Amino acid sequence: MTSTRSLLLASLGVALGVRLPAASEMPSYVHVLAHGQAGVWRIETASGDRQHLELSDYPEVMTVTHAVVTSWGELLFGAVNATQQWAIFAYNPGTGERAGVSGPIDGYGAVVRGSGPGFVPGISGLTLAPWGGLYALRAFQGPVHVSLATGDRTVVSQSAEPPVGPSPPLARPVDVAVESASSLLVMDEYEGLVRIRLEDGARVMAYPSTLFIEPPVRFDRLRDGRIVHLVPGTDALFVFDPRGPADAPLSGRGRGGGPAFGALGDVAVAPGGPVLVFDVADPAVYAVDPSTGDRTLVSGAARGRGPALPTALDRPTLAVFTAESVPPDASSRPVRRRLKRLAD
Repeated sequence: MTSTRSLLLASLGVALGVRLPAASEMPSYVHVLAHGQAGVWRIETASGDRQHLELSDYPEVMTVTHAVVTSWGELLFGAVNATQQWAIFAYNPGTGERAGVSGPIDGYGAVVRGSGPGFVPGISGLTLAPWGGLYALRAFQGPVHVSLATGDRTVVSQSAEPPVGPSPPLARPVDVAVESASSLLVMDEYEGLVRIRLEDGARVMAYPSTLFIEPPVRFDRLRDGRIVHLVPGTDALFVFDPRGPADAPLSGRGRGGGPAFGALGDVAVAPGGPVLVFDVADPAVYAVDPSTGDRTLVSGAARGRGPALPTALDRPTLAVFTAESVPPDASSRPVRRRLKRLAD
């Protein structure tokens, strides 16, 4: 039976000329991290209500960076400790418990969980893989696989010394996403989208920056293979179709209905549902219909109760559960063996 609340929301959507995402399409929670401080805003999408969760705990966690949400509801996030070292922690919003996942988890580097290279000089992106494990993108380096069971860090690909995988080099990698069961996509701020083969770490220039209307920085991948992306501070969300190729506004700049964007900061695709974006101008979180570009306010000053969301000075990013299935194109035995090892 359709609830009164659902009918009211649907009526409001018709009145505004915007199709509100169905409850089954929206994730239950969206998280916003403020990189300038050690906190996270947990947003209930049904109401827009916001709860501020304090993650700081001297000396282990001084500030936080990019995060992902696991299927069991934990937040995996990068953190900087008192001695400016990087690590990954897990946080359970339900219990308030925090645990070290990988790297120096004591705050001073005396206790390091897992073996392998450190997160130097920092973490510029995180993504979860459906087959298990976590991929962390090291700034100016490349992606490493992080075992959730042991904390071990394994270089997937890098152009720095010692190189892993053939060219092209990664000049300034800024975001990462799973493309298929055998590849990752890394956004390089100067080069464009680079495909990285999990089998051997080889880098292929998949989509050069010249194919995009504006050189993208933050991006995510839709289920149909299209790439949604933005340049922080701009007023539109773009979509790139690799089958075209063609790059065009998906929402904003005359495309889609609903409240206008001010200055976008980050984007994340929810499985089976809308695209979530964070607007630092309001600040607010919006849901974007990937087929029409229609925009719906999820949480902000005009919707939801709780503390105000972070501003542009905090370099906020979104975290939502995204590790759905990907195309099973890992047909070769070497790839399957490598994926099996990475899946712990």
